[in-house]
Order: sequence, then C-alpha cells, then structure tokens
Amino acid sequence: FGGGDDFLINDLTGFTIFESQPNVTNGKDTYILNGSGNNFGTQNTMKIGKTAASKDYKILIEFNVSSILNSSTVTSAVLQVQVVTPGSGMSIEAYRITSFWNQTVANWTVRNGSQLWSVQGGDYDSVLIDNITINTSVNRWYNFTITTLVRGWVNGTYTNNGIILIPSAGTADGSVADIVSS
Repeated sequence: FGGGDDFLINDLTGFTIFESQPNVTNGKDTYILNGSGNNFGTQNTMKIGKTAASKDYKILIEFNVSSILNSSTVTSAVLQVQVVTPGSGMSIEAYRITSFWNQTVANWTVRNGSQLWSVQGGDYDSVLIDNITINTSVNRWYNFTITTLVRGWVNGTYTNNGIILIPSAGTADGSVADIVSS
C-alpha cells in the first residue's frame, strides 16, 4: 500500500465473530430413521444416508443465535460438521425446519410430545439452503453455507427451528455416514 497510511489486519471496527458449539444448553441435535419410533437424541454420533433396505436417515440440528442482535448484519454463516464414518460419495442437502421439535422425543413421525410432523420425516421448507458431497476420508470437516438462513433467524424473517440434513436423491442403499453430535 502506498501513501504512508498504516493498515492493520487486526483493526476491524464494528465486526464481531460469533461461534457456537451447540450443547444441551444452547443447541440440540438428533437423527431420525424412516419408519422408526426410536429417538436418538442422546447418541454421540448422528447417522445420515440410506439403510440397505432404502430407509432414510435424516439429521436435525438447532443452535441458539438469540445473542446476536436483530439489528446485526450477518455477512457469513457456516454450519460445520465432522464426518467420522463416511458414506462414500454421498451428497447431503440442508433445509430450514419449519416446526418446533424436541431432541429427546423427535422420531420419524413425532416432533414434540404427542405432536406429529405434518409430513413424516420432518417439516421443512422446500428451498435448498446448501449441499455437500462427502468423500471417503475419515474424520473430515465439511461446511454448509447457511448465511441467508441465519440472517433470517436473526432479523425475525424465520422462526429458528433449525436445519434438517437429508441424503440427496440417488444416494445408494447402504450408504450411511456418521456425523459427530453435540
């Protein structure tokens, strides 16, 4: 740079980085299995993909962004997941969940207590937020870009019911990945 002005990388005014590692207090996660009434909200890993019998595993994730002021401008937001057991070449899609759900109750048909999902397998908006493709590497991190979604949660456009991750159409039967839970 010219002109004698000093430029310091660390001298950013008005910018804040918010990072959240969801846990029991500030987030929730579980996975659901097509046709199963079981709840998996206390597991250490979450499954996504298709069983050998063509049944879908889907992941539900919600984290608290209420500490971000609604007047804030969200310029970038990423959901980062760690895949510990890859489902070879599987693509995963992310969508906005549209109904409240309970981590210790949710399953394929029930979302909260005795309240059912409107559609079995989860209520979610049809607009794709992002998608990723998992390779065969073990213990690899993947990022979903969710800027528009988080912006909507912060400014009140959407109620924060979280994100659902689903296997993309064409996922092979028996292709199941494990993602670290909160």
